[in-house]
Amino acid sequence: MTHWGNEYKTLEEYENREISVETTKCIFCGKTGRVEKVKRQDWITLIWTPPRERPSIQDLMPYLSIDEREQIISGIHPECMPKEEE
Repeated sequence: MTHWGNEYKTLEEYENREISVETTKCIFCGKTGRVEKVKRQDWITLIWTPPRERPSIQDLMPYLSIDEREQIISGIHPECMPKEEE
Protein backbone atom coordinates (compact mmCIF):
# COMPACT_ATOMS: atom_id res chain seq x y z
CA MET A 1 0.00 0.00 0.00
CA THR A 2 1.26 3.46 -0.84
CA HIS A 3 0.99 6.49 1.42
CA TRP A 4 -1.50 8.18 -0.94
CA GLY A 5 -3.98 5.31 -0.86
CA ASN A 6 -5.04 2.43 -3.05
CA GLU A 7 -6.99 4.45 -5.60
CA TYR A 8 -3.83 5.93 -7.19
CA LYS A 9 -1.22 3.70 -8.77
CA THR A 10 1.45 6.38 -9.23
CA LEU A 11 2.47 9.65 -7.62
CA GLU A 12 1.67 11.40 -10.91
CA GLU A 13 -1.93 10.11 -10.76
CA TYR A 14 -2.19 11.38 -7.19
CA GLU A 15 -0.78 14.82 -7.97
CA ASN A 16 -2.94 15.26 -11.09
CA ARG A 17 -6.20 14.19 -9.48
CA GLU A 18 -9.09 16.61 -9.72
CA ILE A 19 -10.06 18.54 -6.62
CA SER A 20 -12.78 20.97 -5.63
CA VAL A 21 -11.47 24.43 -4.73
CA GLU A 22 -13.31 26.81 -2.40
CA THR A 23 -13.14 30.40 -3.61
CA THR A 24 -13.21 33.66 -1.66
CA LYS A 25 -16.40 35.60 -0.96
CA CYS A 26 -18.12 37.09 -3.98
CA ILE A 27 -18.22 40.90 -3.79
CA PHE A 28 -21.79 40.90 -5.14
CA CYS A 29 -23.56 38.24 -3.06
CA GLY A 30 -21.13 37.77 -0.16
CA LYS A 31 -21.05 33.97 -0.46
CA THR A 32 -18.06 31.72 -1.04
CA GLY A 33 -18.12 29.37 -3.99
CA ARG A 34 -16.50 26.26 -5.45
CA VAL A 35 -14.76 25.42 -8.67
CA GLU A 36 -14.74 21.71 -9.49
CA LYS A 37 -12.27 19.60 -11.47
CA VAL A 38 -9.14 21.65 -10.74
CA LYS A 39 -5.96 19.60 -11.08
CA ARG A 40 -4.30 19.38 -7.67
CA GLN A 41 -0.80 20.14 -8.92
CA ASP A 42 -2.03 23.23 -10.80
CA TRP A 43 -3.72 24.50 -7.64
CA ILE A 44 -0.53 24.00 -5.63
CA THR A 45 1.44 25.90 -8.29
CA LEU A 46 -1.08 28.75 -8.22
CA ILE A 47 -1.12 29.23 -4.46
CA TRP A 48 2.55 28.54 -3.64
CA THR A 49 4.48 30.09 -6.53
CA PRO A 50 5.15 33.83 -6.19
CA PRO A 51 2.94 35.80 -8.62
CA ARG A 52 5.82 37.10 -10.72
CA GLU A 53 7.24 33.60 -11.15
CA ARG A 54 4.15 31.54 -11.96
CA PRO A 55 2.39 31.17 -15.29
CA SER A 56 -0.83 33.08 -15.87
CA ILE A 57 -3.99 31.28 -14.80
CA GLN A 58 -5.10 30.81 -18.42
CA ASP A 59 -1.80 29.07 -19.17
CA LEU A 60 -1.88 27.09 -15.93
CA MET A 61 -5.52 25.99 -16.15
CA PRO A 62 -6.61 26.12 -19.82
CA TYR A 63 -9.09 23.30 -19.16
CA LEU A 64 -11.27 25.62 -17.03
CA SER A 65 -13.73 28.08 -18.52
CA ILE A 66 -13.05 31.82 -18.42
CA ASP A 67 -15.78 32.16 -15.77
CA GLU A 68 -14.24 29.44 -13.59
CA ARG A 69 -10.80 31.04 -13.79
CA GLU A 70 -12.30 34.43 -12.92
CA GLN A 71 -14.03 32.89 -9.91
CA ILE A 72 -10.72 31.48 -8.69
CA ILE A 73 -9.03 34.87 -9.07
CA SER A 74 -11.75 37.19 -7.75
CA GLY A 75 -14.38 35.00 -6.06
CA ILE A 76 -17.11 36.41 -8.32
CA HIS A 77 -19.61 33.71 -9.31
CA PRO A 78 -20.48 33.51 -13.02
CA GLU A 79 -24.14 34.17 -12.20
CA CYS A 80 -23.21 37.29 -10.17
CA MET A 81 -20.97 38.78 -12.86
CA PRO A 82 -22.48 41.97 -14.27
CA LYS A 83 -23.52 41.51 -17.88
CA GLU A 84 -22.37 43.94 -20.52
CA GLU A 85 -25.17 45.98 -21.96
CA GLU A 86 -25.39 45.99 -25.73
